[in-house]
Order: sequence, then structure tokens, then C-alpha cells
Amino acid sequence: MNILIVYPRLIKKNDDFYYLPLGIAYISASLKSANKHVVSLNLNQKENNVFEALKDTILAENIDVVLTGGLSGEYRKIKEVVTAVKSINENLPVVVGGGIISSEPIIAMEALGADIGVIGEGEITIVELINRLESKQDISDVDGIIYKNGRDYITTKPRKNVTDISTIPWPDYEGFGYDLYLDNISKIVDSRYVQMIASRSCPYSCTFCYHPIGKIYRQRSLDDFFSELDFMLSRYNIEYLNISDELFSLDRNRTVEFCRRIKERVDRSKFSWDIQIRVDHVNTELLTMLKDSGCRLISYGIESADDTVLKSMKKNITLKQIEKALDLTHKAHIQIQGNFIFGDEAETWTTAHNTLEWWKKHPEYQINLTYLKVYPGTPLYLS
Repeated sequence: MNILIVYPRLIKKNDDFYYLPLGIAYISASLKSANKHVVSLNLNQKENNVFEALKDTILAENIDVVLTGGLSGEYRKIKEVVTAVKSINENLPVVVGGGIISSEPIIAMEALGADIGVIGEGEITIVELINRLESKQDISDVDGIIYKNGRDYITTKPRKNVTDISTIPWPDYEGFGYDLYLDNISKIVDSRYVQMIASRSCPYSCTFCYHPIGKIYRQRSLDDFFSELDFMLSRYNIEYLNISDELFSLDRNRTVEFCRRIKERVDRSKFSWDIQIRVDHVNTELLTMLKDSGCRLISYGIESADDTVLKSMKKNITLKQIEKALDLTHKAHIQIQGNFIFGDEAETWTTAHNTLEWWKKHPEYQINLTYLKVYPGTPLYLS
């Protein structure tokens, strides 16, 4: 079976900035590890339009099934792929995965016009599904999928989370033109920039947040993480590492060990990295250690400068903790990334005013202002 995996076109011009999504690269790696014939298509690197790029590849490679996916915010881009494939060959099966399916399976399937959806983590699911499609067997007992059956949609049993995420093959960088991606991105952000994960999901349940790969927090072994990083450094000459975990670590000893290992590998004058952690997890000692090992930026989930709103959001933090963490981070000379989000259910003119006044008093932190977006699958969406 000839499998086409498609990165939707996320940019308008080929030299625009975009993040190469890790999810699809993990799916591609899992299929290749299972000895499946995979053809990759990164539409962000094609000069011709989406329809023509898909048509050329589907016909030239005699494709039997198309895989694509992404997050809810990328709906139009994913829809563009599905529509184009069905225009080329309406009988060609299209499988969609990612947060867009996991968060609201039936609505997403109806809107996209896909044939099969993968719910939750897809690395094991996709291999089982392709095995069934190859042998023309029933797919109804493949856990973690939704599929169209006449006018109805059938959802199978939930797929259990991968317990040991270190067993998952590393993302398929080569298949999606990673060298060209790094060449382009280095012209925009002035460094060869890679994303990697050290853990999956988050144990917290903020009301505006959805965890597309489950609610069970799992950490990857540091041996596996640093083996991949060593490969990225030697193969791609990486200069900047974004650890794109929802939450970098809950374990202080792990963070200490992480800092020790990364410091052994890189020259701080040529390499730096960033993480996302909670304001109630940092202190002067930890920040000093992070800075010394090359951490350049910390992203904090701040959201509001009013305790009423923070409580409503189920952040489990206080303004006092925010102020302490930001002050210590600033003094440690580590850059800060964070947002104030307006529009929570508990938001009033008074709470919004409190946040804005705090924001005006602290320009040194460069906190962004934005509004709350209710995404499918979040507690706010379901309430």
C-alpha cells in the first residue's frame, strides 16, 4: 500500500515562518518503522497550488491512502487538503488525526469530509489501521478511531495512552524536507531552530486548555531525549532548541539532571534553549541552573493578574506567585514569554482593569495581551 502523508500548507509564501508539526512526523516515523511505504509531502515547500501539488504526487506515486491532520485552529488548511484529494479521486480514503479530531470527533469529521479519524495518540493506532486497510479487513475493532459508515459515524473504543513514550520512534525529519526547513527558518529567526518533546500532556486542567494526546502526564527518558538531541546536533547543526512540552517537568531532580546533560553537550555561546514551566515551580537556585546551562527563555502560563480570574481558570496559582517568579526570572537575565488572556467566565470590568494596571506597571516583562478563545474539547467549550 502506498501511503501519502501530507503537511497542510500553513503559510502564504514559501519563505514565511512556520513550525514543522511534530505530530505528523511521529506518525510517519511509526509507519516507516513498521516497514510501510510512505510518501511525504510538505505543502509548505511547494511552489504550485495545493490541488496541483497533491494531484502530481497522488498520480506519480499511485497513492492508495492519504493521511493528514493538525489542530482545530488549522481547520481551513486541513479542509483544503481533504477537499483537494476528494476532487482528484473521490474514492481515495483520507485519514485525519490530531487535536482537530480528538477534541470533537463527529463534528470535525462532518466538517472535513474525511473517511477515517484518529483519536488521541496515533502512533500505534495508525499502524494497526493501515494493516487492516492493506488486507481489506474490518476496521471496527481498531481502538482509537472514528469512521464513516453510510450516513453514520462509528467511534471505536478509546486507545490507551502509550505508557513509555521513549519507545516511540523519533520523528521522521528527513521525509518532510528538514534541511530546507532549517535553511529557511534560520533566515527568519537567525538560528537553526528545532522543536523536541521531553514529555507528553499535562496533569493540570485549566479551563481554556485542551490536551489532544490525553490527560496522563508522561515523561520521556532523558537517555532517549539526549540521544535524539545528539543526532540533531550532528546531523543538522542545530543552534536553538524549543522544548515544546505543555509542561517541561514536575520533577526537580530531573530538571537538575537535564541541565547537567545539556551543559555537557553544547557551547552556550552558540546554542540556547527554552521551556515552559509553572510559576510555582521556580526559585533562584533553579533559575541560576537553567541560565548556566543555556536556557534563554521561559514561557509561563500567567493568564491574569487577578486572583478571582486565576481561580476561575483553575490555574492553581496566585498573583503573588506570578510576581515572584517573573521578578526572579528577570533578575536571572532569562527572557520571559507569557500572556494575559481576557474573557474568562469570572472576568469583569474590575478584574480586567486590575490586570491592565498591573501590566502597565511592568513593561519589563513584555507580557502579551490577547483574548480567550474557546477551543473544542476544553472545559469552557463543554460547559
